[in-house]
Amino acid sequence: MDTNEMRYCLAKQLARAHSVQTDYGDFDLDEEMRDAVETALRPILERRLDPGRPVKPHRSGGGHWVGG
Repeated sequence: MDTNEMRYCLAKQLARAHSVQTDYGDFDLDEEMRDAVETALRPILERRLDPGRPVKPHRSGGGHWVGG
């Protein structure tokens, strides 16, 4: 994934993920699972875009970060 793909993922795709694709098939994500995927992946993508950026410790529901 290049820089532009990561930026697009953060801006458009991550909060709207609807399924997970695996070698064994796909499964749909409900809102709770979508939030968990976003919570797990957002700090990794942000760190890869800007390695010096501090990782934010937690977030509230709805995809909005809380804190510094």
